[in-house]
Amino acid sequence: MSKTASKARKAQKTAKHLVFVYGTLKRFNRNHFLLETSEFVGKASTEPQFKLLSAYGNAFPYLAPGDRSIIGEVFSVDDLTLQQLDRLEGYREGSKNNHYNRELIPVNVGGEVMDALVYTPNDLEMLSHLKEFEGNEWKSSY
Repeated sequence: MSKTASKARKAQKTAKHLVFVYGTLKRFNRNHFLLETSEFVGKASTEPQFKLLSAYGNAFPYLAPGDRSIIGEVFSVDDLTLQQLDRLEGYREGSKNNHYNRELIPVNVGGEVMDALVYTPNDLEMLSHLKEFEGNEWKSSY
């Protein structure tokens, strides 16, 4: 078993929440400060069922249904950090007016498949005018 897979298995057992991030929350991006005290589990990929949409000149991406495996990162976060992420993403549990939904998806981290939370847009029709991001790993233009 690889070191990353071993770390992923440990994180899965001990984490309060595993979160898959694919945009501005990734390391070295502008919103990563919210995850600075969280454990980086590893680089991860989704099943090939998504695509990325570019918003505001590639300022940030949206994860939408598609046919690509998206590359991102998984972090182990505590309850307080999850609340901060919910606030950033405009998510309130039980609300129908969220900007994002929070759902559980399988991700592959170092050969280990685990379930992680991910933020996906609540209203896909609102995003129909956005261009599809070329490739499967978002990188900021800013």
